[in-house]
Amino acid sequence: MKRFLFITIAVLVTSRLVAGISFIDVNTLATYEKMLDLARMTNKDILIYVDDANCPNCKALTKQTFRDKALNQYVNDNYLALKVSASSGFGQTIINLYTVKDVPAILALNAYEIIFKKHEGFSEAPELLKLLQEANALSGKYQTWARGAAAGSLSKLEYIQFLLIEYENNRVTAGHRIIREISSMLDSADFSNPLVLRFIQELCLDIDGPIFQTILQKPNWISDTVNFSWAAYHANVYNYNVDVAITKKDSIFLEDALLRIQQLPHFLPVQNFAFKGRQLYLAELNKWTAYDTLTFAYLDALPADSADAYQREAIHLMEYYAHPQAKNIALKYLRKGLEKKETYKLYYTLSLWLYKYGDLTNAYKAAYTAEKFSATADEQKLARQMQLLIEQQYY
Repeated sequence: MKRFLFITIAVLVTSRLVAGISFIDVNTLATYEKMLDLARMTNKDILIYVDDANCPNCKALTKQTFRDKALNQYVNDNYLALKVSASSGFGQTIINLYTVKDVPAILALNAYEIIFKKHEGFSEAPELLKLLQEANALSGKYQTWARGAAAGSLSKLEYIQFLLIEYENNRVTAGHRIIREISSMLDSADFSNPLVLRFIQELCLDIDGPIFQTILQKPNWISDTVNFSWAAYHANVYNYNVDVAITKKDSIFLEDALLRIQQLPHFLPVQNFAFKGRQLYLAELNKWTAYDTLTFAYLDALPADSADAYQREAIHLMEYYAHPQAKNIALKYLRKGLEKKETYKLYYTLSLWLYKYGDLTNAYKAAYTAEKFSATADEQKLARQMQLLIEQQYY
């Protein structure tokens, strides 16, 4: 049966040979599983190209990058190249599974679906070739690393590379015990290694972890480079520790985390940084009375020209929370914002809120008023589209 499968696919690939990489269109899970079988039989890795019909960079990849002879030869020798449409059901599965945020996307994985490299957006042929060569090399080492990790015989850098691969495949998180153990093995000489910098930025996020404590004490050991971004590290530490506090329902830990994050080197003052963490904590625990008191005290102190802050708070509640109290608070913030200053954004958001909850008459009035306050052609167009949408509901 497998022999027949191989011959069938080989004929399919041969029949589609053109100037460029020989992609096989895959839009169902059943076909994808057959491709995985074929990759195992032929000892090849998998390249998944996620494209979209209306994507200019996808067209540029096809016309330029994929026609490169060296790239073409390397891919056809070492990879089974699959093409997946982002608009298909299976395409959405791949996008969600591998957290694809933009198309075109190139995913390099082995025949057992372990991903080693991911690139989003356009890429020149030499850069893409280098990425695929690196992925292929990592794939070749993966089984050895997995056995070494199980036996505890990897060096610290081997362990870090292995953990980053596991992180990409959602097999390890920043909270895993091994992260702290490997972190404790690092010293100042390691902090210039690109691999270590990526490990720190993506996994060493625990405020009680050795790397976090080292950074507080040695603020000059790391600086912004192509391999490390302080802004990204701050965001990752913030998100991770706030999530820990919410999961544990531990407000004392939350306060400690917010305080320590602000002590990190190169911390950029963020308006109401600590407030935002407390607000999210209360919302996730459905403590809406406390949320409203905290948020309103902050909003009410803002000057009149900050009416957009009310809109941002309302949008956040409307997008992320279905709780009735969240809905009511969102409306309250929109109205309070309009008391501060009438703006297009506030009226348009109010129209969305009223439309969402079935008050079409007042939704139309709000959309009409939003059009009067519009400052650009795009704003005017959106307001009119909203009016048209509501009219269609009437008739």
